[in-house]
Amino acid sequence: MKHIKLEGKVLTTVSWNKSIYESFEDTNSGPILLGLDDGKILEIELNGSDKSGKRTIKYLQQVYQIYNLEPIVSINVESFPGRQNQKLVFITSPSRMYQIIGTIYSTNDDSISNKASSKYLNFFTVFGNKPNYLEIGEAKGSGSFCLFTKYQEYSLDSSANSFAWLTSNGVYFGSLSYGSHQAGDSVIESANLIPYSDNPDDLASHVLLTEFHVLVLVNNHIKAISRLNGDIVYDEIINSPEPATQILHDSTKKTYWITTATSIIEILITDEIKDVWKIYLEKLNFESALSYCQTEFQKTMVYRAQADFYFETNRYLLSAGSYAKSKAVVEEIALKFINKNDINSLKTFLTTKLSSLTKKDSTQMSILATWVVEIYLVILGNYDEKILVGTHKNGSMNSTALDAVVELKLSTDEFHAFLDSYNTYLDPKNILDLISSHGRSDSKNYYAFLLKDYSFIIEEHLLRSEYNESLEVLEKYGKPSDFYKHSTQLIKCHPKRLVDILIRRRNVDPSKLIPAFIEFEKSYSQQTIITSNKEGSTQIMKCNHVVRYLDFVIYHANNRNKSVHHYYFNLFAKSKQASELSLQKYLDHFQHDHVCELDYLLAECLKYNRIASAAFIYSNLGYYEDAVDLSLMSGDVELAIMQTTNLRNSSDPLSNVGLLSETPLVSTGGANAISSVQMFSSESTNEREKRLWTKIATYALITCEDYNLALSLTKRTNLLKIKDLIKLQPSFVNIDLVRESLCTSLEEQEQEIKTLYMDMNESMKNAGVVKIEDSKKEKELISSEVKVRKELDNLVARECILCGETNVKSIGVPLVDIDKDYDSIMSWVL
Repeated sequence: MKHIKLEGKVLTTVSWNKSIYESFEDTNSGPILLGLDDGKILEIELNGSDKSGKRTIKYLQQVYQIYNLEPIVSINVESFPGRQNQKLVFITSPSRMYQIIGTIYSTNDDSISNKASSKYLNFFTVFGNKPNYLEIGEAKGSGSFCLFTKYQEYSLDSSANSFAWLTSNGVYFGSLSYGSHQAGDSVIESANLIPYSDNPDDLASHVLLTEFHVLVLVNNHIKAISRLNGDIVYDEIINSPEPATQILHDSTKKTYWITTATSIIEILITDEIKDVWKIYLEKLNFESALSYCQTEFQKTMVYRAQADFYFETNRYLLSAGSYAKSKAVVEEIALKFINKNDINSLKTFLTTKLSSLTKKDSTQMSILATWVVEIYLVILGNYDEKILVGTHKNGSMNSTALDAVVELKLSTDEFHAFLDSYNTYLDPKNILDLISSHGRSDSKNYYAFLLKDYSFIIEEHLLRSEYNESLEVLEKYGKPSDFYKHSTQLIKCHPKRLVDILIRRRNVDPSKLIPAFIEFEKSYSQQTIITSNKEGSTQIMKCNHVVRYLDFVIYHANNRNKSVHHYYFNLFAKSKQASELSLQKYLDHFQHDHVCELDYLLAECLKYNRIASAAFIYSNLGYYEDAVDLSLMSGDVELAIMQTTNLRNSSDPLSNVGLLSETPLVSTGGANAISSVQMFSSESTNEREKRLWTKIATYALITCEDYNLALSLTKRTNLLKIKDLIKLQPSFVNIDLVRESLCTSLEEQEQEIKTLYMDMNESMKNAGVVKIEDSKKEKELISSEVKVRKELDNLVARECILCGETNVKSIGVPLVDIDKDYDSIMSWVL
């Protein structure tokens, strides 16, 4: 390198450009600041080496001069975080420390005139006129200065966050804070001045900073001063025959060295943060103390000290969290808050303590969780009381009540979240009893939802007559057992909605709902619906939702439970509003696939005088005579006639015999009992049908004495004649009673006879014509037959074309005569 002539001035310090460390490929040095012993600062920049390996000076220029002309001891340049052009320049002399803040602007003069320009000249010209400086002591101090960058290992652009400066009065050190500083401002946030020793004549020559200590070189002693409290924590004489010249720091590897004239000594720093937590704790800086704790014991001490401090300063809520983390005895701390009547802080303490426990502490967690539940309930009750007190008669609230409403909502949500988090450690029965004792129905329902105890929720709604809410829970979460248990009460209040739900729930057994249906039938109020039939008349119907459900179960869901069918049939049989059409619909639907015992159905029909349905059952079983007798007993001739039609339409009238039990089925008539067990002979259907018509005619003649009715029967069947009626009633009291009917009947029969006679004559005429035609065709066939026979005889008698008479006569002569043809035969012998 070319020697630089400074004209008798001494170079005292160099501030290298940081870009040198960032890029080793760039051979240019960048701007370098030089400090001289006369207070001047020069700027120099070196070009990269030429072919000969020498570096050349790009420019050398004076850029600044301090006012008191003291020697420049150090120059340090830092950039503001995130603002690389915003610079902070520290300049120190034996008695002063300068801070110059400003902006460096890049120039392009080199590209214009090939003449290099200074980077810092404009900076010092603009911002160095009124520098911020601090003067301490006399000029006999060394003026050594150093900066510490905590995160320098991550980035070379990191800004220094603390400093140390050696003065004649001691080491002055502190922290730096970067903000919106301008020229003339100071970035020093807090600083202390610590004497080197008790001897005022002791002066330090060099200084270095670590994260928590200041290392100073004092009269061949190396001392470590705590940056946190100023205590000298280390003082040792350097074990070297030569005096120490300086101490150095390798920021890359974080190593520290002491140099002498001929040797280098490494300073080993181990466990520097060991007692840092204690110092922060003494300063009541609890958060910083916790961050440097290395053991759980240390953390416990910090938390306890923090909690005690907060408690003594009446900050109970803050102390609660710290007490919970300090592993203090729960009962002891709880009593402290109880004595202060601070239930919120007690809740915070217990919940924080609870969150610090693990699964192995399940017993303690269960106890604390239950305690917290009770505390929450007390807090919620306090808010209720505030709302009650702050509510006026007209319903308006004062500010306290309004605030309590908001706090009640927040605390309730917080309580529910707590129940959700610690549900596993809570005893359901105890918690439900506890919540019930405080009258918190909303919280009780919420907890029951967590437990999935939907039956309990339904019961709670029903106790408060909240039927819609109970139905909502029942529909979404109800089990079949819930329907069986609560339907008795719900069907009385909301029968339609309950039945709608039941129809959608296919897993409910209808037979277990019958007790609810029975209770409903005793007290239900029916909804009247007016409809118009085809004839235009108005008919009143009753909308019974139980019947609607049973209709669905029986006809659509195909339920075959006997008890359900029995109840359904009984419901229609005994109902005064129901017609027999519903019963007959049921009987017809299950005519060939019985679910109920028919003897039960018949007994029900007879019990409630449902004659048409009873006759239907008799007829279905083939007991047509019983059906007719029952119909006639009720005076319903048309119903009796219907049974004869059923007999005629039945292809196998005895097919259902035996479906009833052998026990005779008896009607309600007592003396007029009708035996259901019939012994049928092998008589024809016509004979049985005639017997039925005869029964009906006997009823009309004898019981009703309605001769017109009896005679009308003869028109409805061809099995019953006038003579049959006469046999049933051989002597009439007065012929005039039946004369007209008889005459009409005889005239009709006479007309029928005439019609038959005319038909017979016509048939006989047609038969004669057919006979003549048949005779003619017969003669024609006979003559043709004779002719064919003669031709066939001639053909048979004619000589055979193939055989002839000769062949026929020689049929018994051998083809070869042995005697005559012997020689020929032997010639063929092999």
